[in-house]
Amino acid sequence: MYYSYREIVDAKVYDSEGLYYGYVCGFNLVNKPELKICIEYNIGDRIPDINSLKKKLRDKGFEIPEDITLEDLVLTARNEKIEIPYIEVEKRVDFVKGFIGLNEVSIIDTVYRKTSDNDWRLSIILLNKPREAVYRGYPLPYSNPYLEQIEKTIGKLVVNLNEGIIGYVEDIVFAPNDIGLRLNTCHYRRGSINWSNFLTLIKTRGYQEHYNMLVKEIGDRDKLDISYYGYIIHTLRKIKAPAESFNLLNNTLEFEEVIIEKYRDISWNNVLKTGDIIITK
Repeated sequence: MYYSYREIVDAKVYDSEGLYYGYVCGFNLVNKPELKICIEYNIGDRIPDINSLKKKLRDKGFEIPEDITLEDLVLTARNEKIEIPYIEVEKRVDFVKGFIGLNEVSIIDTVYRKTSDNDWRLSIILLNKPREAVYRGYPLPYSNPYLEQIEKTIGKLVVNLNEGIIGYVEDIVFAPNDIGLRLNTCHYRRGSINWSNFLTLIKTRGYQEHYNMLVKEIGDRDKLDISYYGYIIHTLRKIKAPAESFNLLNNTLEFEEVIIEKYRDISWNNVLKTGDIIITK
């Protein structure tokens, strides 16, 4: 299956160890097709001191461009045995984490379920390399499953190497001679957005400027495929739309499927990695 950038913008990226790497913030075609990945830090988070690292590397004779990615900067410093200094974030900030070639992508998948108050899309990209584990300086392999960790899987997203997103771990279950995980699999894959209805609601609520920007960016049509949802959410955030706009959008979603399988049990023997997400075979 192929995807446009609009369909995967802001998708969360995980490495082959199941560790969170960043989110999709661009698509480059200059030299070769690459996904641009960014990372967001919030107030109180500890992040590498970029200016200090650049100075230390330049003092050692390295030519460090101002637009060097966070990943390249940290890995270069670590290779030179330079201790990574950290500072505390005083305001929300985003950095370019790195670039990912399409040959490093193992899975792209999107489902729709309520993931937060304002967002119904769950979109992920799974890599076939341990990019985040290497970035963090972890020994490899890092996230191999141990039975002692099973209780820590509750609430984590489960991604299957063949099926993509399965669901979230809700409980630990057992059977004769086996133990496993019970997954909540309530999500949708097909649907539409009543776009004309949403635009009308935005306009009648007095958000004329936002209405104009949405029509210019996305168009004025009766309905949109559900695959537009992530880009609409991205656009609403970009124009700093109020929370009401997100709620109005979510009320116009129409899903085609009837959920039959609300839960699925999987054997612990099928678990491959237990990182920030669970990867199964």
